[in-house]
Amino acid sequence: MEEHVMPLNDLRLSEQERLTRKDYLDFTERDATLLKELNGLIHRHADDIISNFFRHLLRFEKTRVFLADGDTMKKVKRTQKEYLLMLTEGNYGEKYFTHRLNVGKTHDRIDLHPNWYIGAYCLYHRLIFPLIIENYKDQPDKMTDYLLVMDKIMNLDMQLAIDAYIHSYHAALEEKIRLTETQNRKIEAANRSKSEFLANMSHELRTPLNAIIGFSEVLRDNLCGVLNEEQTEFVIDIHSSGQHLLQMINDILDLSKVESGKLELKYEEFEIGKAIEAVLITLKGLANKKSLTIETIIHNPCDRLVADLTKFKQMLYNLLSNAIKFTPEKGNITLHTTSLKREKDFIEIKVMDTGIGIAPEDYSKIFVEFSQVDSSHSRKYEGTGLGLALTKKLVEMHGGKIGFESKVGVGSTFYFILPVNTNAQVEKESAHLSEKPVNRGTILVVEDDPKTSELLCVFLNKSGYQTITAFDGEEALLKARQFKPSAITLDIMLPKKDGWEVLKELKEDTEVKDIPVLVISLVDNKDIGFGLGATDYLSKPVSRNDLLSKLSSYGFLPKTNNLYTKVLIVDDDHKSVELLNTILRAEGYDVLTASGGREGIEKAFHHKPDLILLDLMMPEVSGFDVVDKLRMSPETNTIPIIVVTSKDLTPSDKEKLNHCVSLVVKKGMYSNERFLSDIAALRKHL
Repeated sequence: MEEHVMPLNDLRLSEQERLTRKDYLDFTERDATLLKELNGLIHRHADDIISNFFRHLLRFEKTRVFLADGDTMKKVKRTQKEYLLMLTEGNYGEKYFTHRLNVGKTHDRIDLHPNWYIGAYCLYHRLIFPLIIENYKDQPDKMTDYLLVMDKIMNLDMQLAIDAYIHSYHAALEEKIRLTETQNRKIEAANRSKSEFLANMSHELRTPLNAIIGFSEVLRDNLCGVLNEEQTEFVIDIHSSGQHLLQMINDILDLSKVESGKLELKYEEFEIGKAIEAVLITLKGLANKKSLTIETIIHNPCDRLVADLTKFKQMLYNLLSNAIKFTPEKGNITLHTTSLKREKDFIEIKVMDTGIGIAPEDYSKIFVEFSQVDSSHSRKYEGTGLGLALTKKLVEMHGGKIGFESKVGVGSTFYFILPVNTNAQVEKESAHLSEKPVNRGTILVVEDDPKTSELLCVFLNKSGYQTITAFDGEEALLKARQFKPSAITLDIMLPKKDGWEVLKELKEDTEVKDIPVLVISLVDNKDIGFGLGATDYLSKPVSRNDLLSKLSSYGFLPKTNNLYTKVLIVDDDHKSVELLNTILRAEGYDVLTASGGREGIEKAFHHKPDLILLDLMMPEVSGFDVVDKLRMSPETNTIPIIVVTSKDLTPSDKEKLNHCVSLVVKKGMYSNERFLSDIAALRKHL
């Protein structure tokens, strides 16, 4: 039954609260006397005032609809007349306040909001004040007193109406909050009951199913005597149906755990080929029943994967069983694995079938729980629509992605891609390649993502550095002070303390302030994207030595392999452009210039420079806009950008750059030669 929202209690004003409102308006006993003197005038003209009042209101469509009924119009006019006469009765105690508050609550119930009170207040002024002026124009002092006191009492009425509205609003809001909290408690209780029910049912359902499946296997394998052909067929059907039902139960339970955040992956290392073989054996009976051919093309069966073995088999089982289900008899299914080399190793697994295919209008339903592409399939093809939805969630929990391609009447290809090593704990341990300071150069790698940390450590170790790792801001500061490394690579998005806080504390600490810090912010879901987005930033004014040192540290020499390095300068300040142009051309760089963001974008796309020097603060198209535009296009997203700006970067600016910055170098009180050589060495191996 629907629960109705009602105010929690009635609005009442104490004597002190009433006095406070009167005092605010400087309302005195003399004012009450003056209003009583106006009673006769208002009484004589009440009907005319009300008629003019409603003549104005009826110009508005909403009012005409509200007052369309004749009885309603009469009632409202009578109420307004009572109000006018009450204004000048001279009794403004508890009874008056209570009556006006009740009227305010009535207005709220019929959906008259404060704009109505204010509009009526102004309208009454326009109708009553000229009447007073006309009648007392020969008595200016009295006219002034009457105008002022009428304004006071009407102002008080408007305050009381708004008080009533605010009270009702707050009361309704509090009741909504109470009902929401009650509903949340019911939901939490229902979730607990659901979890308990699922836990109990999993035991109650799996126990008999295991017996059904187990004994059907005993019979199928002739362990209790040889079965005839018909008996064997029946037993295989029992086994297959039992397996299908068990899979459905497992999917429902796993989906529930995923959604509640209670499903934990248990990582282990295993051979891909053996895991695939185990799944194919399980599905062999289903495929044979439809005379389907399953072909496997495995790039290297002995390759090893670190993942949850059970969930890996489940993902594979779901895709293959789906292919079997929707492929007509004597069709073909191909399972194909490929090793992908990106910034780290991935494996792609494809399941291709010659089935019924999927219409484009049904694509959005594919990974939705309890959904199949249309009702006819629900009748013809068994299943709950859970398999693909759960598979998608499991793939994403492993840090992978899933997708499909399909054509009606031709077939479908479902694939998922997983990192070969997804075990965060193993990677975190392996990332700690060195925890002791040594005589050679030691780099402290500060990165909360274990995969990225390990990758950076590998790069640095191969180039002869020792590495220390830290996985949050507080650990970074502790190890920097403990080991005094030669340099620090610092991620921005860190737990406990972010990278900017860490950097600030490092530079304020006399013991570690001279250690160069390389701020590395990774983009696109922690994919390594060095060379994408802004590469560095310099502050204006830029000295010749700083600029040339920065360029050479990144390998941008004036001429390489008989080709000039092409630099695009984007800045709306003509003098800055001229300065940078002069410096670079004198050193032999090929320079292009743009006087604004829009021109900079056009020249970047047209000339494909090797490097861009970019100001942030430009009219119309800012430097941030330029970075966003260039990063979105594959034609320009690999062009390094050095931001040259006189602007102090705010936290908001840094946040914007965090999503496009691939490498930010901060220089402390440190020799330029060593600082730049450290950067160049790291850049060389990245």
